[in-house]
Amino acid sequence: MRASHHQGMDPVGQDVGAPVIHINGLALFGPVVSPVPKGEEAGELLVALRR
Repeated sequence: MRASHHQGMDPVGQDVGAPVIHINGLALFGPVVSPVPKGEEAGELLVALRR
């Protein structure tokens, strides 16, 4: 579990918390979204983040 944690968090450093998302080799803090999108809106958010 410790190795998995470091694999996810090391690319963004110690100055951020969770959530961390990895897209196309880039690690980012977030997204923190409220309310959580559902269905097509969730898909649109993922597509936008990948651009």
